[in-house]
Amino acid sequence: MTGENRMMDDIVAEARADWIDMGHAIGIVSLDEGGDDDLALLRRAGGLVTQLVREGRLVPGDVGTEPGAFVPWPSSREDSARQLE
Repeated sequence: MTGENRMMDDIVAEARADWIDMGHAIGIVSLDEGGDDDLALLRRAGGLVTQLVREGRLVPGDVGTEPGAFVPWPSSREDSARQLE
């Protein structure tokens, strides 16, 4: 398994346990690849998250108004991925 696949699997595993944000993905990339350039880490993590959305492994959305409520974006996978990019 490549480092990229491992990181994507780790991001999905985090999302199964609880909602995640880009901070979680950045942390996973930082732990796996190292580095302290926030912009580079954000770009790398953003690319992985976007790929996961395109593949349907992650669903982007917002926090709903009820406790624990999640509201998926109404857009297609591709449109959601473009919005993240």
